[in-house]
Amino acid sequence: MELTKEAFAEQVKEALSHLYDVAYLPRLELTYLLTGDGNLSWNERAQALRHILIQAIERLDPGETLSLRARERRSYAILFGRYARSMTSQDVMEELAISERQYWREHRKAVEALVDLLWEEYRRREQSLPEFISLEEEEEAIACAEADLMVAHSSPEEVNVEEIIHQVTCTLQPVMRSKRAQLTIDMLNLPLLAFVNRAILRQICLNLLSYAIDAAVDGIVSLQLRGLPETVQLTITTTTQPDRENPARRIGLGLKIVQRLIKAQNGQIHIQVDELGQWSATVDFPRAQCTPILVIDDNRAIINLFQRYLAGSKYRVVGAETGQRALQLAIQIRPAIITLDVMMPNQDGWETLQALKAIPELRDIPLIVCSILNEPELAYSLGANDFIRKPVSRTMLLQALDYWLSHSNLMAPRHPRGPEDI
Repeated sequence: MELTKEAFAEQVKEALSHLYDVAYLPRLELTYLLTGDGNLSWNERAQALRHILIQAIERLDPGETLSLRARERRSYAILFGRYARSMTSQDVMEELAISERQYWREHRKAVEALVDLLWEEYRRREQSLPEFISLEEEEEAIACAEADLMVAHSSPEEVNVEEIIHQVTCTLQPVMRSKRAQLTIDMLNLPLLAFVNRAILRQICLNLLSYAIDAAVDGIVSLQLRGLPETVQLTITTTTQPDRENPARRIGLGLKIVQRLIKAQNGQIHIQVDELGQWSATVDFPRAQCTPILVIDDNRAIINLFQRYLAGSKYRVVGAETGQRALQLAIQIRPAIITLDVMMPNQDGWETLQALKAIPELRDIPLIVCSILNEPELAYSLGANDFIRKPVSRTMLLQALDYWLSHSNLMAPRHPRGPEDI
């Protein structure tokens, strides 16, 4: 019986629902329809299908020049966030600032577009002669699937790139000795923070430096790290004997995987080989935004929650669990905004608020009281600039922070809120 598009669509939806279930995916007929009857193991077949689905989702992207919240890019953003990044539906709604009704309407349209794309490719392949897939192509597909899996189960964070470079160069010391390669490092000895996943950044640096060392047998590998306004830039260059055949002319699988990982971290890489055969790679990673927010709360879980809320935003959370520590940190880091819980032991939040406002260099920092107590008028009377009643949602927090970041010169309370706003 010939497969209908409706049955094919149900298989795609089932696969998306179990995208990271290695035990389930190979049971689907779709796995064999899209990956073929090659001699793949159970695990490899699951990875291959996952890779095909994520690649198809990426092909729905209308262009990176558009914001993820742009209407034209919303369907892609929903699928990529939900399945490639393993986000929950609620997290996707909050990131895209859409309602639940909008989310499910757009999700349905996005899945239909994905089914149309895969169905068209499947039918086109079925109508053509089978093509021979080389071992190299099969290895590349599996490696790409592994890279996609690594990306899907990772999340970006603020990472000190210089620290990662030191770790990687120490790890590669035995390799450099065996290749008789010298390493020169040019760094500013300042903490350069990139907004990437730590494990993925380490893998990228390991792969690039390993490749450079292999290309610079009996030569020199130069590493330079620089901080630019919006990126952290890493440049690796090899210098070898002019008469030596340079293996860097060969573009290996390792570099393809590195390029894939860098793109997934919203970075860019440029590789070139000059007329003398010298190889170089320049990588730009997104620089972590340095807008510090001081979160004062005796409950460490709340500080961690705010850190998760603000991951990927322009804000960096610095936490303080006591009023005394909050005063020290406020003077030290000069935060752009302060959030304050009032129910704290020893020195309560009201005392901390008054102490902060009593220090001349701190009194102009916008302060938002976040409390389970419904006391906005008391907060305003003691000098608070805004009041949010707990529990605090990500949307509420971001709206308040964005407002005060752009209105920090307006030190009057935002407005006396009515009960419906609290």
